[in-house]
Amino acid sequence: MKKILATITIALALAGCSDSTSSNETTKPTPEVTRTLSGTYNSVAELRDAAVDAGYTCDNWTDGEWNQGTCSEADFFAVFTNQGSRSAYIHKAQAAGESFTALVGDNWYIAGDEAALKELEGKLDGTVEQVEAAAPADEESN
Repeated sequence: MKKILATITIALALAGCSDSTSSNETTKPTPEVTRTLSGTYNSVAELRDAAVDAGYTCDNWTDGEWNQGTCSEADFFAVFTNQGSRSAYIHKAQAAGESFTALVGDNWYIAGDEAALKELEGKLDGTVEQVEAAAPADEESN
């Protein structure tokens, strides 16, 4: 009796997995949902492609850690989940003693040569900023 109940249960479960359309009918795929966010990129590849489309030279792309990468040793591309994450990353770099020029957007930035970044400034809807290293704690107290 237990085997019969188990068999019926399995048969009902498998029947629930099938659909009611015949096998020769075609279904239409669900259209892809796309987001267009002003000045916001969803991946570092999107940011890189936008920079290249705007005239930036990127002959040797290297993926970095999550949503980061470089075109050369002189630049750095990064995309973050939101503006707060981007700001925190820049502040962390400052606290670590790093200084650099960056084209900063909503949830992204490109660090690199100031002249090259100025060329992209209006095209990518970002602002060129000088990121200065934080002064050591003993210098701040003087």
